[in-house]
Amino acid sequence: MSILRHTAHVLLATPFIVDGINAMTHPAPHAKKAAEAWSAAEDWGAPPISIEKLRAASRVCGAISTGLGIAYIIGPSKRTTATALAVLTVPLAAINAPIWVSGNRHDRKVARRKLVDYGVLFGGLLLGTVDRQGKPSLKWKRAFMKEHKQAIAAARSTVTHAS
Repeated sequence: MSILRHTAHVLLATPFIVDGINAMTHPAPHAKKAAEAWSAAEDWGAPPISIEKLRAASRVCGAISTGLGIAYIIGPSKRTTATALAVLTVPLAAINAPIWVSGNRHDRKVARRKLVDYGVLFGGLLLGTVDRQGKPSLKWKRAFMKEHKQAIAAARSTVTHAS
């Protein structure tokens, strides 16, 4: 793997690892943010949830986030891990960048900035989902082998007819 690609993987994974460790060790602030987001979901018919359950969920999500971040750096299946991290980015953005929550102008500006940050992470991870590290896809390999076999068969038939 090139040094540039490895550096990009580390940079994309770092926020997930840092936030994940923070959520596991200090779940209360994460649970509070989740409770604020959940209250908006309750307006749409979601059942109420206790803060204790949200703390536990914060720890679990933190562990998942940390594990996926580490796997994206050192694991063998980068594209699968990038896909999982991209999927994880959506609820994290909804919880940590609640632009729908009313507040003062500064709070809305901070939330918009965080949403942009999550959008950048999401975009980088989407690129990671299709990064084949210079190797062709299985679809291309199959098509190439089919064309190669057809070319060999055509060459054999030409040689047979010429004899």
